[in-house]
Amino acid sequence: MASTAHHFCSSLSTKASIFNPNSSSSDLFLRLHTPNSLSLRSSSISPSSIELTRVANSALSRSSSRICASLAHVMDQSLGSKAPTIVEVDLGNRSYPIYIGSGLLDQPELLQRGNPNVTVESVILPDGEQYKNMETLMKVFDKAIESQLDRKCTFVALGGGVIGDMCGYAAASFLRGVNFIQIPTTVMAQVDSSVGGKTGINHPLGKNLIGAFYQPQCVLIDTDTLNTLPERELASGLAEVIKYGLIRDAEFFEWQEKNMKALLARDPNAMSYAIKRSCENKAEVVSQDEKESGLRATLNLGHTFGHAIETGMGYGEWLHGEAVAAGTVMAVDMSYRLGWIDESLVKRVRNILEQAKLPIAPPEIMTVEMFKSVMAVDKKVADGLLRLILLKGPLGNCVFTGLGFKFENWKMSASRFIKCVTVGDGAVGKTCLLISYTSNTFPTDYVPTVFDNFSANVVVNGSTVNLGLWDTAGQEDYNRLRPLSYRGADVFILAFSLISKASYENVSKKWIPELKHYAPGVPIILVGTKLDLRDDKQFFIDHPGAVPITTAQGEELRKLIGAPAYIECSSKTQQKKK
Repeated sequence: MASTAHHFCSSLSTKASIFNPNSSSSDLFLRLHTPNSLSLRSSSISPSSIELTRVANSALSRSSSRICASLAHVMDQSLGSKAPTIVEVDLGNRSYPIYIGSGLLDQPELLQRGNPNVTVESVILPDGEQYKNMETLMKVFDKAIESQLDRKCTFVALGGGVIGDMCGYAAASFLRGVNFIQIPTTVMAQVDSSVGGKTGINHPLGKNLIGAFYQPQCVLIDTDTLNTLPERELASGLAEVIKYGLIRDAEFFEWQEKNMKALLARDPNAMSYAIKRSCENKAEVVSQDEKESGLRATLNLGHTFGHAIETGMGYGEWLHGEAVAAGTVMAVDMSYRLGWIDESLVKRVRNILEQAKLPIAPPEIMTVEMFKSVMAVDKKVADGLLRLILLKGPLGNCVFTGLGFKFENWKMSASRFIKCVTVGDGAVGKTCLLISYTSNTFPTDYVPTVFDNFSANVVVNGSTVNLGLWDTAGQEDYNRLRPLSYRGADVFILAFSLISKASYENVSKKWIPELKHYAPGVPIILVGTKLDLRDDKQFFIDHPGAVPITTAQGEELRKLIGAPAYIECSSKTQQKKK
C-alpha cells in the first residue's frame, strides 16, 4: 500500500503543478477520490480516500481566470490537435471553464510540467451515497486542520458525484471558503453534479438538505475514466443526460433515441458529444440562475420523487440515476394526467429509459404515504406546498409548478403504510434488531448509527402492510436532531438491553418523557434486546458489572409506561425476533 500511495502522490504532484509553473506562492491541495475513479493510468489505489497535498510554486490561490488560462495554455501545447473542448460557465468574475477530452489525465507532457515539490496525506473513506454525511465530512476537516492548511489551499475532487459534493461543501466551509477543482470520473458527475456549484451532504430525513452553492475554479473531464465504469453506474448517469433533452433540448432527446446503443457501448464519439451537450445545457441554465430561484429548478425533473426513493429505501440501495429515472416517469405521468402532454411523449420517455437499462417504476414497497413522509422535508416544499417540475407543451418544455400539492390532499394507497421509529440508549442493539429483522443477517461489527431507514412488507389478516423502520441515535449529542424523525410515526419501538440496568432505567427516566413531549398518544412497544446474553453465564463472568433484567422486571416496566406489549428477543440468534 505504501509504494502504491507513493506512486500516486508522485503523479499528483506533477498534475497539481500544471496550473502555473512560474508562480512563487506556496499552496495546499486537498484531493478526494473514490475507488472506481482510480482506474487511471497514472495511479492505482483501491480504497476511497482524501489526499492533502502541499504544493510549492503553484498559483492556485490566484483568480480562476489566471488558473484556467494557464491550464488551457499547457493543454494546447501538450495535446496539439487533441486539445480539449471547452464549455464556459458564465458567472461574471466567477466564471470558469469545463475541459472535456480524452486522455487529459494521461498526458506525460502535461504532467511533467511545473515544480514537483509536493507532499500528500490521505484519509481513507467508504464509498457510496450512504456515507455522504456529516460524520464523513468531519474526517476531511480533521485532516485539513491537522495538516495546517490555510486559505491559499485548493481542494481537488477526483471521483464521482458523492466525492464532488462533499469536496465542494468542505471547500465552501473550511476557513469560510477555499478554492476547489472538480475532476469527475462518472457519467453522473461529468454531465451534472460537477457543474454548477451545488455542494452538500445528506441528512437521514432527506437528501442534500445541508449544503451550499459554491462554484469550482474549473472542471476537468477526462472521458477515458468512463472505460472501466460499471454498467449500472453508466446507466445511472444517462438518466441525467435524458433529463436535459426532456426539459430544454428536444433535438438532443431525439439524438439520444437514435444513439442510446452507442452510449451504452461507450462509443467515444457518442459519449463525448453527450457530455458536451449536457454540460452546455447545464452551463446555460446556471449562468442565468445560479442559486435556483427559478429556471434552475427545472433541472430537478424527477428528482423530488427520486430523492424520496433514495431516502425511503435507504441511501445506497438505489443509485441516484435509477431513482431519478423512476421519478421522471412519475412526473411525466402526472404531467399527462394534468393534460399538459400527449400520451405519445409518455411512451417515448418510458421507452428511452428502458433502452438505457433504467427502472421506470418506483419500488413496490414505496407507497404514497411513504412518499409523503419523506417529501415533506424536501427543499422545494414551501408553505406546506410541494412544488414539482413537470413537462408542459411540446418536447423540451417544462414548468416549475406554482400550484403545489398539499400533503393532506394526497390519496391513500391500497396497501397500508406504518411508520415505526426505534428509540433507546446507544449500543442497546437497535440497528442490529432492524438489520436482523429485514435481512435475517446479524452484523458482526458495531457501527454507531446517527439515523437510518429500513423497510419490510408484512401480511396482517390477509392484507399487505408496508412497514417503514426508522433507526435513531440514542446518544445525547443527537437529542435535538432525533425528534425530527418522529414526525408521522404510527408506533415506537422502545428498546433497552436485558444486560444493562442503565438502559432499563432510562426507559422511564429519559425516553418516555421525550416521546410524550414530541409524539403524544403514539403507541409504544417495549423491547428487551440481547436475550441470548442474559442466558449466557460466561458473559456475566467476563463482565462482573453487568446486571441482568428479568422478564418480570420487563413486564413491570411495561405496565409503568402503559405499553400495550413487551417482547424479549435476540437479534443474533433470531429468538422471538419476528
